[in-house]
Amino acid sequence: MSNGVKLKEASKNSEADTQEAPTTFTVRIGQLGRKLKEIIVPAGTTLRDLVNAQHLEGTEIRLRGAQMPNDTLLEEGDLILSVPDAVVGGQAGSLLN
Repeated sequence: MSNGVKLKEASKNSEADTQEAPTTFTVRIGQLGRKLKEIIVPAGTTLRDLVNAQHLEGTEIRLRGAQMPNDTLLEEGDLILSVPDAVVGGQAGSLLN
């Protein structure tokens, strides 16, 4: 290369191949009337795990803008929206769609 930069091809034993997946990551929870809350969860956390740990039972839960199965694995930066079931049929229900 004319600019003097030497590129090294990644080998099977490179650092990129040996990096471990993160053991924790951050997700955000949005609830009516509350500030957006960021929490750190362990890798492998499912939507069900989060709902139980944060006591969100009895609410409409949206993940990535849609209703998702309870066994969906959470990912870095996910936004989980929680709206009380009593509100879902009214105005707030239209906000979730």
